[in-house]
Parts: sequence; structure tokens; C-alpha cells
Amino acid sequence: MTTVRVLVVEDNEADQEWIRRSLAASNFRNFEPSFARSLDEATTQLHTKPFDGVFLDLGLPDSHALFTVTHIRSNFPNIPIVVLSGTDDESITLAAMRSGAQEYLVKTPETRHFIGRALVCAIERNRSVATLRMNLFRDPDTQFLAEPAFRMMVETYLESAESRKFRPMLLIAGLENSWNKQAQFTSLLVDQVATALTRTFPQEQIFGRLRGDLFAVLIKDGRKIAKASVLEQFQQNLLEVQASGGSPPLRVSAQLMACRDAVPRKLEAILSDPAPKSNYQTA
Repeated sequence: MTTVRVLVVEDNEADQEWIRRSLAASNFRNFEPSFARSLDEATTQLHTKPFDGVFLDLGLPDSHALFTVTHIRSNFPNIPIVVLSGTDDESITLAAMRSGAQEYLVKTPETRHFIGRALVCAIERNRSVATLRMNLFRDPDTQFLAEPAFRMMVETYLESAESRKFRPMLLIAGLENSWNKQAQFTSLLVDQVATALTRTFPQEQIFGRLRGDLFAVLIKDGRKIAKASVLEQFQQNLLEVQASGGSPPLRVSAQLMACRDAVPRKLEAILSDPAPKSNYQTA
């Protein structure tokens, strides 16, 4: 059964125990709850541990009402929020949903039977919306993520990579001869580079087209990956793809950059790695 890691932001010990028991009794998923008693403590945990969702009380020692929701939403925009409140007020419910909560539940004896299901549904809705947004921002030629969506996906992943002890790597590949005299072959050249990348890396990695002639792949965990072997495989795939493509020779540069120490939170921090550039040309 799938384990759902949930952060419960609740300062009342009795309510914490009520939530713990409710989740333990659920046969819908296996829930792994962690607890925070304040918004500050919740923020720290969300920065340092991976969570699938949040149960959020609106009345905390250091925060109150809708600010609690907006703070979590603005700092962690990709994590689903289910508000668990003692207040049954339609105006507050609507305001919380408009502020970014996926669900609003009132703490009642009946609620305990479906809070687990409500959280899982919120997680799935959140994933569906994220997928839809990503599809709207895909490069039409390669189906790779366009730059804004690639950046968002990468930085969302980097938020949780260090707590999972992952060490991401980033491959940047540039098509050097796409806008020369062979301009009529540009589309074919772009397709060949994209095909070589998808043959080199598994589908679970994050692929992006940063601009017309520049491509990127985030390798989610590079701890057991040798840079030389990755670049060698990419070069071999370029040769094979180009040999069957009927286009002019490809000229491609490639850099493979790694996180040296702590995993950064921004894409630019990886791009600052002074990795040597390899240049390939197919015959």
C-alpha cells in the first residue's frame, strides 16, 4: 500500500491525537504523519523533509486565519493543503479555498472517517492540475518542457532532493549549427538532438528546451553516474540518430554539471558549475 507522508500543523495535543488515530484507522492509504505546533515549525519541516500533503489548522500560536494558508501556499506552491478547522463558516471556507487550500474540513466525529481520503483526493487533484499546466508549456517540436515550466519543475524537485540525499546533475546540450546555411534542416536537427537525449536518459528525468538551440536534462540522482560514460553514450546516440536521419552533420556541445556540496534551490546554482564543454560532430 502506498505511503503518504503528511505534515499535520496543529498546536492542540488532543486534536493531534484525533488526527493520528483517524489516519491510523484509514484503510485507504498508509499514512506517515509528522507534527508541527506552529507555522514557523511547519515552515522548517517543509524546507527539510519531503511531504505529500499538509493538514493545516488556521489558529496557531504564531499565525491566524487565512495568513496561515497564504504563507504555506506562497512558500510551497506545489504541496496540497487540507484545512482542518473547528470553525464551520461558509465565508471562511470559501476564503481558504481561494487562498490556495484544496479542501476545507470541519473537525467533527464524522470527519475522522474520511480525512485520509480527502487528503489523497487533494494530492491527486494537485497532480492533475500540475500535469495540465506542464502540458500547456511544452515545446511543440520536441514535447520537452519549455523554459519556464522546466525551471519550475527543476526547482520544485531541488526543494526535496537534499532531504532524500540525492545529488542531481544537469546536462546542457547546444545545437551549434542550427541557424547556418543549412537552415532548412533546422527542424530535423532539433528532432535528432531531442531523440538522442531521450535515448540516453530514462523517461523519469526532466527534459527541457531552454530556447531554440539549447536543451537540458535534469538527472534526478547522479550519485552512481559517471560523467564520462553519460557523455560517451550521448555521443553514440547522436551518431546513430544522425546516420539514419538524412540531414547535414550535427555539431553539438554538451556540458554535464553536478551539485558539488549541498543541493541548491535554484537552477542557476547548478549552471554556475564550471564543467568542461565537450564538442561533437557527426560525419
